[in-house]
Amino acid sequence: MSRRVFIPLFALVVLALIALAAFQVAGGLAAHTVGPAGPQGPAGPRGETGAMATPAPIATGKPGAVGATGPRGPAGPQGAAAPTAAAMDGGTYSLAIADLESSLIAIPTSNISVNSSTIASQYLAGTTALFDEHGNQVGTFSATFLSMQTQNGITTSIENHLATDAGLIVTWSTTAAPANLQASSILDAVATESIVTVTTKSGSSAFFGHSFDLVVSADAAEISFRFGSVG
Repeated sequence: MSRRVFIPLFALVVLALIALAAFQVAGGLAAHTVGPAGPQGPAGPRGETGAMATPAPIATGKPGAVGATGPRGPAGPQGAAAPTAAAMDGGTYSLAIADLESSLIAIPTSNISVNSSTIASQYLAGTTALFDEHGNQVGTFSATFLSMQTQNGITTSIENHLATDAGLIVTWSTTAAPANLQASSILDAVATESIVTVTTKSGSSAFFGHSFDLVVSADAAEISFRFGSVG
């Protein structure tokens, strides 16, 4: 065989071998198919529950500083001025003697000693309405009258109490020597002049703490009380 014939034949043999190898490889791959999936394995143990996280505390801010004081509001209207001592001078009040006499009660008295020097005694008390200069009822007057008669005559100790709705409240004592123990004679004994001071306060009173020259006078029908300035 010539050399020219040998070379093509050799090439054909090589190609045939390559083709056979490729066929075997393809057949192997075809035979190596994926089998069915195997059964699922058991579940693994459950892990431990993690500790719950502690919530972080809520931060509280510090209270803010007190703000500045606001502007002062406008002043309210000025109230009426309280009466002065001079403005209160000249107040005059009166009562009807008949009204006071009709209110009198007699408080029993008696001698303690068998050989008492008191010949007779009488204790009276009464109260009545008080009126201003215009005839308006403005308060009350009350008094007690303790009269004792000895061989030296009759002495009456009078405790007076006058109160007006405006807060003029005064008390004063009087000692008199009535002509007899008749009520009319004893009531006349209230006429006197005294320096009195308003030392009691009930509610509001412009008179509280003021002193007055009190002149008490009486006629056949009325007893009058005039409060004047001191000095």
